[in-house]
Amino acid sequence: MSINAALEELGNLSTEEIAYLFESIDIKGPKDNPCLCPLARYLGIKLDNNHISVGSHSVNNFLSRTVEQFIMPLTVREFVLRFDNGEFPELEDES
Repeated sequence: MSINAALEELGNLSTEEIAYLFESIDIKGPKDNPCLCPLARYLGIKLDNNHISVGSHSVNNFLSRTVEQFIMPLTVREFVLRFDNGEFPELEDES
């Protein structure tokens, strides 16, 4: 599966459904951390890629020599914003 396909799959969910998905598979992470947030961890596990960084509008892949950027669907962007604003405390983990 590609990063685009994984983002598109998540983009078919609401922000609450994304949060529920992550909670159901025990994906957690710290707020405001682009490499360890729940979305980065989810994509890293799903794609077997630990070179992912999440921004406010895009996901960056640092696996190759050049950085690949993938625009996030609206609901995924909303999830990231709401998570960083503390709206999903059940997904917060400072490790």
